[in-house]
Amino acid sequence: MTSEQAIALIGSAVDYSQQRSKLLASRERLSDAEAIRREFDEWLNPTGDSLPLMPCPRPQAG
Repeated sequence: MTSEQAIALIGSAVDYSQQRSKLLASRERLSDAEAIRREFDEWLNPTGDSLPLMPCPRPQAG
C-alpha cells in the first residue's frame, strides 16, 4: 500500500466513523456514538508527529 492509498483509507475510515456516530446519536444510542468517537479520536486529533499505525505485510500472491 502506498502512502497515498493509506491516507485515503484512513480518511474514508474517519468519515465513516463520523457518519456512523451521527446516526447512532440520532437514534439516541449516545454511548455507542461516544465509543466510536473515542475509538477514532486519535486519528482525528493525533498527538505527536505520527499516527500509531501498525504496518502489515502484503500477502504473497499465489
